[in-house]
Amino acid sequence: MRKKAVFAFTAIAVSVFSACNLRYDNEKDYLIETIDDGTSAMITGYSGKKTKIRIPPKIQGMPVTKIGDRAFSDEKFDSVAIPLYI
Repeated sequence: MRKKAVFAFTAIAVSVFSACNLRYDNEKDYLIETIDDGTSAMITGYSGKKTKIRIPPKIQGMPVTKIGDRAFSDEKFDSVAIPLYI
């Protein structure tokens, strides 16, 4: 019985982790500048092809703390999801 419970818990944990991992778009689709002495990132553009984007909370290991004034000015998106960074 204990083995089944451990297996079930592990399966749920892997599923949740996988779902969270797939939530955001590939960070390589975003153009960035490092800001705050290299400790955070500002998005300056988008090179991907999607029309529904999900901005990742971190790019190149740095938290995304700003989106440049004209970062998406030439894009036509259906939706943009911005992560809640806590």
